[in-house]
Amino acid sequence: MKKLLTSLVTFVMLLAIPGFSSAEKSQQKDKSYDFSRIKSATITTIKAQPYSEATYKADFDLAGKVNTALKNALSGRNIKVGGATLGSLAKHSVNIAVSVEGLGVFTVHEDAYDETRTVDKKTVGKDENGKDVVVTVPTEEVVHHPAKDVPHAVAILNFRVTDSVTGKDICSVRDSRERNDETDTSGMLGRICRDFAKTISKN
Repeated sequence: MKKLLTSLVTFVMLLAIPGFSSAEKSQQKDKSYDFSRIKSATITTIKAQPYSEATYKADFDLAGKVNTALKNALSGRNIKVGGATLGSLAKHSVNIAVSVEGLGVFTVHEDAYDETRTVDKKTVGKDENGKDVVVTVPTEEVVHHPAKDVPHAVAILNFRVTDSVTGKDICSVRDSRERNDETDTSGMLGRICRDFAKTISKN
């Protein structure tokens, strides 16, 4: 119990650090499927799910933003996106459904508080011969931190991949990322999509 409490306190303290980021990823892949042979993909759906934070605001044109980032990521792995998949190409094509649990910003209120800390201050003193010398004196000072609302950018995406011929589920990925004191989700979204594209382009 003490260990759990210590971990929770540490996590809360980390969230207060400007620029602190967190990431969590889980995935399942069909070990019998040859992902290295995937040549094309169709993005079938991009659906936004409700996010629990009351102050949460979703990114503008969320679906369009995800669609663009995912297309760019897949193209970067030489996977053709959209269009007809005929002949041999259809045998190496997949369908991708995306569920967006969160892509936007929420705020966390931090109350004002005072911090007492010890700093070394330099002052002029006299040595045994009466000459001026600079000495360092440990001094306590109080620093006031005003109340503020801290933005948190969040990106949580679920990917479901099926074979376009058989309809069989071959891969599922959930990627959750959050960055403290940040309002732009583009960087996290790009990394999520690139990691996903890498996952489905190799065994």
